[in-house]
Amino acid sequence: MTVELRVNVDRQGEVISVVVTNSSGNHIHDQSVENAIYKASPLPFPPQPRFYEYLKEFNFIFKLPFETRPKVRPPQSSPPEDPVKPSTPESESPDRGNTGGTQKEFLALGLVVTFLLIIAFWVWKAVGPQKQQKRRAEVSVREQEEAQRAAREEESRRKAEHERTQRIAAAEEQRRKTEKQEAQLGEWEDIILRAHHELNIYEYFSGHQMETWVNNHKPLNKLNNLMSEIVEVSPLFEQISEIKKVLENPPGWREKKNKKFLKTEKRKFKKFFDNIEEHPLTEKQRDAILSNDNRCLTVAGAGTGKTSTVVGKVGYLLKTQWCRPPEILLLSFSRETVRELEERVETIGGGSVVIKTFHALGLKIIADSGEPVQEVLERAPVEKYLRELLHDDRKYKHLIEYLVFYFYPNKYENDFETTEEYKQFATSQDLRT
Repeated sequence: MTVELRVNVDRQGEVISVVVTNSSGNHIHDQSVENAIYKASPLPFPPQPRFYEYLKEFNFIFKLPFETRPKVRPPQSSPPEDPVKPSTPESESPDRGNTGGTQKEFLALGLVVTFLLIIAFWVWKAVGPQKQQKRRAEVSVREQEEAQRAAREEESRRKAEHERTQRIAAAEEQRRKTEKQEAQLGEWEDIILRAHHELNIYEYFSGHQMETWVNNHKPLNKLNNLMSEIVEVSPLFEQISEIKKVLENPPGWREKKNKKFLKTEKRKFKKFFDNIEEHPLTEKQRDAILSNDNRCLTVAGAGTGKTSTVVGKVGYLLKTQWCRPPEILLLSFSRETVRELEERVETIGGGSVVIKTFHALGLKIIADSGEPVQEVLERAPVEKYLRELLHDDRKYKHLIEYLVFYFYPNKYENDFETTEEYKQFATSQDLRT
């Protein structure tokens, strides 16, 4: 018969409770085993407190390899009854023998339990130190892991705190910087509006204007230091953006603006340029007329329309009221060209335009200054002077050197990128062989 019990003990090995978890089917047998365990208390128990958690409750299985039955004597012939001899307790010997057997079973059960517990104790004694060492190693590893984890958490916490402090400091610095730049932008508002207005006047933007504008508005270079977040939300965003473009590349901005101006003016004055002369002016002539810079050099060969370009320039200036007729001065090398210009300019309403040869202008300036007026050399004195040079070797050598090396610009065909540029240069210099 087999019975399974769950035994609870305290730290001194005293049995607290015994519960049958799997009965043998014989109540008396189960009760006997339970009583035997109680009688064996206190049980052998290790003194170390840490083992109590593992041994405070355990299952006990008791298996009896044989079954005990009451002894049954074989039947015998009954002796003759003695009516005189009364019945004695010995007639109940089977019951008395059964009681003795039960006590022996309890004693055997107690010995078995004690023996098993002693074996378990010695097994624990043999295996315990190894398990104890293993548990200590495990505890040490866990403690190291916990310490490392705590160190990592502390490092993460300090790092997060440091980053948070930096973010707060950066935000505060950004706020102060923003307030300062907003105040600066408010102080620059009038300068920005005035500079932007000067850039957007509808006229040809000359090189002198560009240079003057850049010099007058040098403080606006600080606009590049403004944060984009402030500029983008500013009501002066468009003005600031254009000013920054100009400051980054003044010549490029000026070229772009003037190209747009020329395109608009050509379309606006197309009829004027088509009819001011007998034939419509070419694109190059119109560009020369509309390019109203401080100094404009127009290079053209003979018969290419230089006089028509000059007349068109005068007509454009008068039509746009850019200036009054007396404020215009036309100069030429020959009296014939002056007479032609006077006739053609008068037909477009420029009768009071000043038209002179270079010599006449020089004589007028000398006369207006109060100096005595000298006559212009005629051809004969010049020829006489040149003939005298032929008889002076030193002067003649200087003349030849000048005519050979300095009379024409020292440029050759290989100096130009295209053949067209070389031909234009040769035409403008009137080179001859």
